[in-house]
Amino acid sequence: MLTCKDVSRSLLLIALTLLAGCSSSGQLTSVWNENVVVVDGNSAEWLSELKHDKDNGIAYAFRNDKDFLYMCIVFIEPSKLMLMRSGAIIWFESEDESKTFGIKYPLPKLSAEIEEQNLDREMFNRENINEKIKQYFLKQTELSVVNKDKYPLGQFPIISNKEGIQVKVGYSNDRFVYELRVPLRDNKNHLYRIDAELGENLSVKFETEESELGKIVGGGMPERGGMMPPGGGQRTQQGKGMAMKRDRLNSEPLNFSINVQLIKK
Repeated sequence: MLTCKDVSRSLLLIALTLLAGCSSSGQLTSVWNENVVVVDGNSAEWLSELKHDKDNGIAYAFRNDKDFLYMCIVFIEPSKLMLMRSGAIIWFESEDESKTFGIKYPLPKLSAEIEEQNLDREMFNRENINEKIKQYFLKQTELSVVNKDKYPLGQFPIISNKEGIQVKVGYSNDRFVYELRVPLRDNKNHLYRIDAELGENLSVKFETEESELGKIVGGGMPERGGMMPPGGGQRTQQGKGMAMKRDRLNSEPLNFSINVQLIKK
């Protein structure tokens, strides 16, 4: 007998299959939120609206009410979510481009490079990778608001904070899910908000940041005064091997943008 979980998983797979031939057009209209969305990392309430972006290996959807914009991203492959380990920012820009700010989550840690190497090794052990990612995000309990120059304006708990911003990464229907809520207007003295009216368009941009380790691996080992590094060609071959591994993990930064029209009820 099929369980509710089995049905939900099947609906998600059907929705993604039907949309698999359509990459992101960069433009969509939001759907009105009738007090349905709970920012808990569960994609159940989004299944009928997900738009598939095959180029980035994700699916996404937006909803809004008169006060908030809601966003859901479903990661088809765990490796795509792992691109966020060094930090990810979702940017919001009003229609007249008068205001731009970003929500940064997760926040990179001082131990990120060591943890990144450990997670890279785990990528080849599919039995453990999902649990490793879950544990990683359980430790991410704060978000940061940044200006257009990426200067941090404030740091807050990911769910309960005075600014009304909520973010959560969860796992449902065999997929990792990123959910976000951001204020559209100054409803309860929210300092950080999009300042967009219903019916207007806004630009939403998703950007993952590259770690220092990734920059070294991607660009080759740094030279020392123009001399070959100790170990001769061995270090170069090691760098090439790491670069090949990086390619296999599809770890190029994930960047995409969408123009979203806010719906009126």
